[in-house]
Amino acid sequence: MNKKAIITIMLTLVAVIGQGQTPLSKHVLPSGGLIDTKWRNEYSGNWDIAFFEHFAVYDCKFWDYESVKEKGDKYDFTLRNHNNMLVVKAGKEKNGKRTIQIGQNKPQLYSRITSQFLPYYPKTDASTELIDNGYSRIDTITIVGWLKDMPENERAAGAFGVTYNSIYQNGQTSVYGEIDSIGRFTVKVPVINSHELFLRHGSTSISTVFEAGETYFLLQDFKNNQMMFMGRNSMLQNMYLTHQEFFGRIAPYMSGGPQHGPYSSYDEFYKDSEKFWGKINSDLDSIVKLHPMLSPKYTNYLRNYWNVIKAERLAQAGNHLPDHKLPKAALDEIVEKYWKHLPRPYTAYCSVISGLRVNLLVQFMALNAFDAAPATFKSMMNDSDLDIPASYRETIEKYLSLIDDFRRKTEGLSSQEEIQKAAQDFQTENQSIMQEMQSVVEDARLKDLITERNFALSMDYYMAILDSIGADRNMKDFFLGLNTTATISGSNHSLSPTMMEMAEERISLPIVKDGMRELNQKYLDLENKNQQSIQSSGMSLGESLFHQFTEPYKGKIILVDFWGTWCIPCMNALAKSQEEYKRLSKYDIVYMYFANNSPEAKWKDAIEQNQIKGNQVVHFNLEPTEQTAIEQYFQVNSFPSYFLIDKEGRLLPYKVDARDLDALENLIQRIE
Repeated sequence: MNKKAIITIMLTLVAVIGQGQTPLSKHVLPSGGLIDTKWRNEYSGNWDIAFFEHFAVYDCKFWDYESVKEKGDKYDFTLRNHNNMLVVKAGKEKNGKRTIQIGQNKPQLYSRITSQFLPYYPKTDASTELIDNGYSRIDTITIVGWLKDMPENERAAGAFGVTYNSIYQNGQTSVYGEIDSIGRFTVKVPVINSHELFLRHGSTSISTVFEAGETYFLLQDFKNNQMMFMGRNSMLQNMYLTHQEFFGRIAPYMSGGPQHGPYSSYDEFYKDSEKFWGKINSDLDSIVKLHPMLSPKYTNYLRNYWNVIKAERLAQAGNHLPDHKLPKAALDEIVEKYWKHLPRPYTAYCSVISGLRVNLLVQFMALNAFDAAPATFKSMMNDSDLDIPASYRETIEKYLSLIDDFRRKTEGLSSQEEIQKAAQDFQTENQSIMQEMQSVVEDARLKDLITERNFALSMDYYMAILDSIGADRNMKDFFLGLNTTATISGSNHSLSPTMMEMAEERISLPIVKDGMRELNQKYLDLENKNQQSIQSSGMSLGESLFHQFTEPYKGKIILVDFWGTWCIPCMNALAKSQEEYKRLSKYDIVYMYFANNSPEAKWKDAIEQNQIKGNQVVHFNLEPTEQTAIEQYFQVNSFPSYFLIDKEGRLLPYKVDARDLDALENLIQRIE
């Protein structure tokens, strides 16, 4: 038996043992009218309860049948959820309706749900506003669910994932819930407020807002082609499912702006934008007219979301104009009309608000010609208390003079291509002074000072812009938190005590400070060799695979590469593997490759073609379940993705890109 076959058998055993068999109720529902039925309350319109062969679903929980009594088409149940007992009585069905009494509640009329999604509600939401906790604490959004009658190809997708963008930290966070043998799962998502979440598993993909502190039950019934949410505040999510076509229609706009162009002026771009969004809002108005009880919370959320997207695209209008510049009057209008009226809580619109925030800052920085590096050196030159060597002062003065000349020369350039060429020419013509500046930056006497001065100036400049456009205290804190954590993860190094003090002085929200401190402490622990467990929490199978694959190489540094034969950037990177091996040959490194969705023949061809082999090279082309599990453990979100594991077998939180050999070697030297 070959090595791959042995590994596959071992992994299959791990998967089966780890997954286990789900214990089911000792009582089952008799065959007949109640099995596999879902019931909505005729008064509230909510999906309240469902009955299946081995359990019922109520209050976002699974309930076992403790006892079942049937008389004709009437049923008396005693349900159990752990130590909680619940008595349910269901009357006879007539024309798809039953009277059902749940616990001590009065009997109410219920109708059987037969549609793909939950039908329109007979009444509107109790509240039109999303829950807003003021970002005062970490809350939990709980997603309980059942992927009923899930096909085998769907099961291969592994755990059920929930991903969200952080509004004050760099990157995405993914949380996973293990799926049991019949398709049930629970995912607990820590959030700072009501939040936009992305739910994904196989063909399931849901992107909408969920409210802080709430519990939702998601049913995807593959056999009956039904999908719906249960929960006391689930009307918005159910309306999202019913009207997913709205997001489908705006998807092309989100990825590149209006569908026409190029444009000769901003006014032309603006008119096209107004036409597009006017049609979308008109279509929603028509639906509201047909269904006057349509959730106002849902329609408000949609319109708010669309307004932010619209503003973000308007801020990018310069990309579509001949001179690639956004008029100052247009920028001011975007600020007054959209930015100053952003919907709350910000986290509910996180992905689009984050994009708008960055675009506005970029535009204002361009208008003011702000560049943190020259600003840092000017500040240092004007500081009489600094003891800068005379030779360095001369170099810095030359550098600043050249930068001023470059700005004057490029002021009249209209196209991006002309500006890029001018920048390339600048680098070529001034290589000598740039090398001298590199010596200044790397001088141990000035290095920390330059970094700290640059950090402080950047933060103060961002604060000034945010003040000028009317950002509130929370938005300022979110951006400063984002800038701080991006500085940490981008440099793969903790902040100096001085920089941490600067950040803490400028940030007010405790929750942002806590996140910043936590990330910084992880890097401090690594640098001080006092690491606690900072590995990504993952599924038991993913963690088992991680230890199984890395254990034999303890004592060596492991460079992990997630790639695929279908991924062009991955293949381009693999073509330079020999250069990588030669550059890093003096270090004791194991190169570990995981191929994603790669047919065996193409996988082997890629290895042979690029000569990715040797005593220090290990390849895995796993079955889909194992590959998904290991990717979830590493929190892989794109390809190629690279990770470093130290000699003690610990997954390091450094940002790694094997295509940048200089940066990669610097990282390896630090952990050697």
